[in-house]
Amino acid sequence: MIAVTITMKTRMQYALLGLGAADVHLTSDDIAELDAATPLPAVYPNWYIDSLTDQPVNQVLTSPRCRGRL
Repeated sequence: MIAVTITMKTRMQYALLGLGAADVHLTSDDIAELDAATPLPAVYPNWYIDSLTDQPVNQVLTSPRCRGRL
């Protein structure tokens, strides 16, 4: 037997829940944690171009030690 609870909420209850969500304040650490947990997928054509490049060379060229020297 499967029991399902159905709650009947009014539009006013949903509006009040939405207003409560507007009172949430995130710190920069919270935002960084959310960003790390939900990375954006690679966008075409970037993912395709990345697949064509020589990855070891690309890693060297994009390393912090090499930036700004080319």
